[in-house]
Amino acid sequence: LGDEHLVTIAREMELIQLYLDIEQIRFRDRLKIKVEVDHTLNEETLPALLLQPIIENAFHHGISKVEENANLEISVRKQDGEFCLVKIRHSAPPLPSGWHYEDHMGIGLSNVLNRLELSYGMRFTFLMGNDKGGEGIVTQITLPLD
Repeated sequence: LGDEHLVTIAREMELIQLYLDIEQIRFRDRLKIKVEVDHTLNEETLPALLLQPIIENAFHHGISKVEENANLEISVRKQDGEFCLVKIRHSAPPLPSGWHYEDHMGIGLSNVLNRLELSYGMRFTFLMGNDKGGEGIVTQITLPLD
């Protein structure tokens, strides 16, 4: 992808916040949102709207299926001084044993992975599965800091 397809982390999070504001209205008091961003990463770049499909999937496949209160946590921080670690954790029914995202990719997730590969080659990681520390699903993306 060319530079015109990149945005700063600060801009990506601004766009995500607009979407979260809409979902907060929809879910009202049932939804608790926590966003933590290491602001030293604000000017680092990533493909535009990379996180949007993952956040949308969190609502469509997870949070909307939870009958009581739901949580969404997004964190963006440095890892080992060389990587940007993005974690998206949300309430959801547990995934069945043996579930793997590669067997269940729709257009959004497929596009995210294709864009990661085009931007970073094999220098990124993408993990998605049951949250081992609690209930829900966690998606983790590690990107190199250039």
